[in-house]
Amino acid sequence: MFAKDPFPFLDVAGKKKMLAAQSALLRKACDVSAEMRGQQSQPAEADNIDVGPAPEPDLQSDLIEASGNPF
Repeated sequence: MFAKDPFPFLDVAGKKKMLAAQSALLRKACDVSAEMRGQQSQPAEADNIDVGPAPEPDLQSDLIEASGNPF
């Protein structure tokens, strides 16, 4: 019974220590969770860095008329 729920069997000092430990564990769990969410929300590095210019078929220049106007 003590192993499943030791709180009722503790004295006042033991209960204070257990509450402090539970509070510390909860804070740590929240900090880790927030850190993981922060890492997941950061944009991933592009996977096409330094691959060179696009090949001619990917430009689809035959679909767009070249006007020389960049806009």
